[in-house]
Amino acid sequence: MTESKDFMFLIGSIKKKMYKILNEYIKKYGISLSEALYLDIISERKGITMKEITEIVQCDKGMTSKVISSLKEKNLVMSNNRKIISTEYGNILVSKISKLFNQIRDNILSKVNSEDVKLLHDLLIRFNNVLEGEIKC
Repeated sequence: MTESKDFMFLIGSIKKKMYKILNEYIKKYGISLSEALYLDIISERKGITMKEITEIVQCDKGMTSKVISSLKEKNLVMSNNRKIISTEYGNILVSKISKLFNQIRDNILSKVNSEDVKLLHDLLIRFNNVLEGEIKC
């Protein structure tokens, strides 16, 4: 396999493993990783529209509608004057999941030199900027 193909497979492999790890830890709360990410965005704001959520998560409207409907069914969010807000239970759950994600992150990063973590972080930002078109190839 060429280095460029290996790079792309490695990025995909890391994403897949992270999703698997995070989903495994939060399934006890009866919520998916996608739902947790949307809930986190919603709970950070006093109210947010479906359009704003869709723009932040960079998914299509259908995905946002599906996730918001699920969060409503689980009494984690509600609508208020065309805005989506987190319920008290949603805020409690976000707090628990955030603490859990921080523990997982700290556990993973503790196994890597802090200078390497900083370098990786900076490189990921640069790659993200390239993909978003801020840096021309």
